[in-house]
Amino acid sequence: MTENFVNYISIFDAYDISFVDFAMSCVLLLATYFILLFLYKTLKYLPLNKGIFSKSFKAKIFDFFHDLILWYEPVALVLIIILFVMINPRINFFVLLFFLIFFYWRIKNYISGRFVKASNRFSNGTVIEVNGVKGIIEDKTLFGIYLLGPNGNNYVPYDLLEKKGFIVHSGVAVGSNFKFKVELESGKSKQELINAIEDLCFNSPYVDRKRKVSVKEIGDQSISVECSLVSEKYKYALISVLNENNINLITEQHD
Repeated sequence: MTENFVNYISIFDAYDISFVDFAMSCVLLLATYFILLFLYKTLKYLPLNKGIFSKSFKAKIFDFFHDLILWYEPVALVLIIILFVMINPRINFFVLLFFLIFFYWRIKNYISGRFVKASNRFSNGTVIEVNGVKGIIEDKTLFGIYLLGPNGNNYVPYDLLEKKGFIVHSGVAVGSNFKFKVELESGKSKQELINAIEDLCFNSPYVDRKRKVSVKEIGDQSISVECSLVSEKYKYALISVLNENNINLITEQHD
């Protein structure tokens, strides 16, 4: 049986692939990938929604390049792997086998991620629930997604998305400005209150950390705060956090 297995691998010996051929093939495949990526990135700057072209036409072009790049990547990887084995089949086949066994979980999540992304069911900013974990998609990686929820970031692998499924709650979560005033309490200095508010807003998963939190003094006894929420529904969660830290709102304004 072992002899038959070795003979099966030796089929690749009929193809003479040198390391130089392998390297040139990798460069060609990578160059094609980056050209496709460049075209996809520059499409938004082209006036394809003017004149005889409609917005739907531009959207179709975007979708075409999106799907092309999405599936070109794994196909190119498979070709690179085949060429690698063909350099020295009797050794590189077992190197590949070891790699597949050792990185099985990563490979499985990578493949699952291709199908999840191809479905176009959600994007960054979408509110979803997976296996009881609910949050806003903050980032999509090669092997999973990061959900921003009340308890911070939760990493969810693509394999879990396929196994357990997911619920899209509200399409894309739209952030909004939240303005409120805080009254200075006795025994606490104004600077201490400002520092406490800034720290809470910066560390809170409800506040968009990409936007600046504005804290201004109003008179001697009150402070005005303006921040950007990740989602409108997190307004009362942020108020609750402020109250837990003895920061009580006088008035509030939500845009």
